[in-house]
Amino acid sequence: MAHGRPSYSVNGDRLRALRESAGFSLKAFGEACERAGHGIDPSQVSRYETGKHQPRPAALKAMAKALRVPVTQLLQERYDESSQQECEENAA
Repeated sequence: MAHGRPSYSVNGDRLRALRESAGFSLKAFGEACERAGHGIDPSQVSRYETGKHQPRPAALKAMAKALRVPVTQLLQERYDESSQQECEENAA
């Protein structure tokens, strides 16, 4: 991945809805992400949900794993296959 903004964009509203429907508080979700391979501070999760920041591929992959959803479910509709490949390559 080139330095700078990722070519994908997380759908913050969807991330929040999935997290809440799974019964995770911000803190518990960060801990679940850590168990999934990449710890995330609760304040950072909040920034992803509000669109203030975009997660790195490893964090995106951990969030999807913690929520038991495909990475694509966390992304904006304009997501494309090259973005998925970028996430997978950089999260390895």
